[in-house]
Amino acid sequence: MSEFAVKGPEIKSLIKVAKKGPIPFAFNPGKADNEHLLAMHRRKPAALLGKSAKQDGPGNKAAFGTCEVDGKVLSLTCEKTVPNLAKRLKKYLKSQKVSLNVRVLDAAGNVLEDDIEDLPDDDLLDDDDGVQAQEAAPAGDAEAPVDQIDARELIARLQAVSARAKAAPAEVVQKLTAAVGEAANQVKAQALEVADGQITKLEQALDRLDGQGSAPPAAPPNPMADTLAKAIAATESSLQALQGEAQEKLNQALGMVRDLVSAEDYNKAANGLKSIRDQIAKLTSQPDAEPAQEEQAEAPQEPVQQAEAAPPRPKISVVAFQRSRLMWLDTKRALQSGLDTLKNAIIAQADGDEDKDDIVAAATEMADRINDFDTLLEDVLDDITNTPDGPDRDRLRSKATGVIREYNSILDAPFFKALDANPFTKLDVVGSAKQSLALIQKTLA
Repeated sequence: MSEFAVKGPEIKSLIKVAKKGPIPFAFNPGKADNEHLLAMHRRKPAALLGKSAKQDGPGNKAAFGTCEVDGKVLSLTCEKTVPNLAKRLKKYLKSQKVSLNVRVLDAAGNVLEDDIEDLPDDDLLDDDDGVQAQEAAPAGDAEAPVDQIDARELIARLQAVSARAKAAPAEVVQKLTAAVGEAANQVKAQALEVADGQITKLEQALDRLDGQGSAPPAAPPNPMADTLAKAIAATESSLQALQGEAQEKLNQALGMVRDLVSAEDYNKAANGLKSIRDQIAKLTSQPDAEPAQEEQAEAPQEPVQQAEAAPPRPKISVVAFQRSRLMWLDTKRALQSGLDTLKNAIIAQADGDEDKDDIVAAATEMADRINDFDTLLEDVLDDITNTPDGPDRDRLRSKATGVIREYNSILDAPFFKALDANPFTKLDVVGSAKQSLALIQKTLA
């Protein structure tokens, strides 16, 4: 049984903690409900809980990430997940006398699955007694709370407050940044109890700023994007009146317009959409001229792909795609180098720490996050290079755009968002990766 496994009253104590903010969890499902292993801890990293649950649990796979309670819903933000996680965990919690709905999210906040129903009130979950269960000192060991402070958990919290401090109002940024630097120095000096107190004060100060509404508001969405989204939806509905080859070609052209909106190339998207709507109007007003109409259906592709206007220049296009592929390979190498640099900096600071082995393991696993990016983008760009200009290449370009969207969502996940702002070493790999993807997207447009 994992040392982090929790049951019954322990689960309820930690659920109360999760009502105040996210805490790490892991879940390894067994064949029967009573065989499942649920691990939760206020301080230990989720990856460590996942590793322990996988080793000691009944199955060969374990989900892990952070969990947070809002009302009667336990939301799991997963770094790794397992099939039917919501249903399995909900049944297990019920067997432990904990009545909660369960929602499963990916790292980007997208809902993967949930098991939601009306539940009776559970008064015990509103009781704040025992919230600090895992932080209480064992009998006869007054120093235990200090020993339980985990350097990796402090690092994660420090990265989060560093990013929040940079986004604070201009008049307090300098003061907050200095406080973050002081806390980072305490972590490096292994003065973990002092660092814990400083980080807690920073978190409270930032929470107060958020509560006062003094944090700078998020940049408003471009109104053009909303207008185009509504126009695309209306155009898609209008396309239902067509059929055959004309409908297929216009659907392809509309897909290219969506990709242009995703790339924030709103002017080109608007031109392409106007052309599509003009063609729909012609086709629906001349029902007896089907052959001519279908021939005209190719027209919308011209404004959508202005960069490839006739006469075609396949050699130039191929070179552009080849350069994009090489750019992405260089970007991945830079990203891996940055992860390795951070790993080495964290390990160097762990000398003399009693948890050094765990810190080294967590830092190594962190560096392996480069594997979140598969080889699909470079493969598709290579296929585009070797495919003649025409419908097949257009389909591959749309596929590459979809891969870029997926990669951007990975870079927007909490782990990568905090990477460049880490307190151990200066990095700019995530920002550079997003710039490279934007340049590649322009080549595809």
